[in-house]
Amino acid sequence: MDPKANDLIVAVICLAAVFFTFAMFLVPRITRTLEARQDATEGSLKRSEAVCAQARQIHAEYQAELAAARHEAARMRQANTRT
Repeated sequence: MDPKANDLIVAVICLAAVFFTFAMFLVPRITRTLEARQDATEGSLKRSEAVCAQARQIHAEYQAELAAARHEAARMRQANTRT
């Protein structure tokens, strides 16, 4: 099990070749994919925040209309009891 110098040199060269292949081809692809996913996630987050803000505004308008309708109904009931 005593490796010879030639075997070690070949192993180091193979390791360097594999590392170079990963560094040149796989790492940039993985980086691009991760950046695209992050951009998509951030875009989804911004859209969801906008939709949430719009829903809150619509809910506030609904609550205001409901309060006005209740006030009007109370006024009508009060006017009917006076007559």
